[in-house]
Amino acid sequence: MDRAGSTALRTTVVIATRDRAAELCAALERLEALPERPAVTVVDNASADGTLRRVGHRFPFVRLIGLPEDRGASARTIGARLARTPWIAFCDDGSWWSADALARAARYLARSPRLALVAACAKKMAEPGGPADPAPRGPAAGPLPGGPGASGPGAFGGGASSPRASGGWVSGPRASDPGVSGTAPSGPGASGPEVSGPRASGPEVSGPRASSPAVLGFPGCAAVVRRDAYLDVGGFHPLLCPSGGERLLSYDLAAAGWDLAYQADVVAYRQPAAAEDAAARRALDLRDDALIGWLRRPMARALGFTADLARRAAEDDAARRALRTLCAGLPTALRERHQLPPAVEARIRLLEDCGSGTHALPA
Repeated sequence: MDRAGSTALRTTVVIATRDRAAELCAALERLEALPERPAVTVVDNASADGTLRRVGHRFPFVRLIGLPEDRGASARTIGARLARTPWIAFCDDGSWWSADALARAARYLARSPRLALVAACAKKMAEPGGPADPAPRGPAAGPLPGGPGASGPGAFGGGASSPRASGGWVSGPRASDPGVSGTAPSGPGASGPEVSGPRASGPEVSGPRASSPAVLGFPGCAAVVRRDAYLDVGGFHPLLCPSGGERLLSYDLAAAGWDLAYQADVVAYRQPAAAEDAAARRALDLRDDALIGWLRRPMARALGFTADLARRAAEDDAARRALRTLCAGLPTALRERHQLPPAVEARIRLLEDCGSGTHALPA
């Protein structure tokens, strides 16, 4: 069977990577063994460790895209644009999907015309090659009002039409951007994309199951999206770090009238990342809180995030770093500002008020 050639699974796995060739090759070995045999695209963010050479030699079925610079999580959008399948499954270079998970996600998306994103259960491996951590990532908050199972068109997003139709939306990097190069295997995805919108023909159901929790966040290493919905809202925003981009993408999909749902039976695995600079990660998270405020939240919230950051910067080095990078990104955020519909903002505030912060899924 050709990759992505079955009726049940028309999915492309997209991975953005940088300087993690060994971890990426281990993940690709696991993806290669999946019974669904998905098409796989790797977008390399200007790695200096020979990623393109190593992957190209060992995994001829992988489509490789080499970028001249690091575009972070927004590199995934390039892979999504080049895909020729209706569903896109995201992985990190240290994560992979369990057997049949992609087929399950594809079935949920196929039978739920308004469902744009399936957030999977992301299980952390306790150690390389070891058993999965018994405490996977899942929704921190319960089902949101108006999520899957709600009635009426656009229930999750308050019936808002896509803001892209009226202009003023940021779009992710285009596949035609200068400097984008790569190789494509023959076979998978040779035909045009098969896509459907919120009002596709067929049974009108608002979610996979009435009991599926609606979410406003997801782990980027474990999500399957409807390709056209993802691209219509611009994909991952290039101003934000991965966790911030995941959050904003959730908001934008909801604002465009799409549903997002967590499915515990769609499972992905992830290896613990190497120790990272906790202060640097915190600085990015603080900056992204404020940037998302300026990009989409009410003016009072944007000002509040920024004022709080400025106050903390007097004594907190991470806050000072966040404030500096916020100033660099603020002009772009203001140009691309588009406030979310009141119904979506209300759901975000619900998560904040119940202690989940702005994330529907825990870090």
